[in-house]
Amino acid sequence: MTARLIPAAGTLLLLATLVAASSAAAATCVEPTEPPCVERTSAFSGQREFDECRMQVETFRGQTRTQLLCLKEEVGAALAHFNGAVDRFNHRVNVTDRSGTSPAEVTLDARHPNQD
Repeated sequence: MTARLIPAAGTLLLLATLVAASSAAAATCVEPTEPPCVERTSAFSGQREFDECRMQVETFRGQTRTQLLCLKEEVGAALAHFNGAVDRFNHRVNVTDRSGTSPAEVTLDARHPNQD
């Protein structure tokens, strides 16, 4: 039997991208809304408007940092889950290789133990 092991590292970037995209949809990590004051194209009318907008941007920065930390935790958990599944699959492949039987034979043997 020619077994093919799944390389866990080869799929991590794709998985991380998918998890990050789905995390926002799942709403477990809240995506902050940027302050409306950054959309205005005119100059600030004075120091007060500047200070208010700056505070809103600072708040947005903190909320974005919180979201990124949340996403990092979710990606880490998803990668650990994925890597565990790959490790278990690869373990099964190694056991199958050592027994000298094909996966179909292993399945058949499991269903009919007295087949000899």
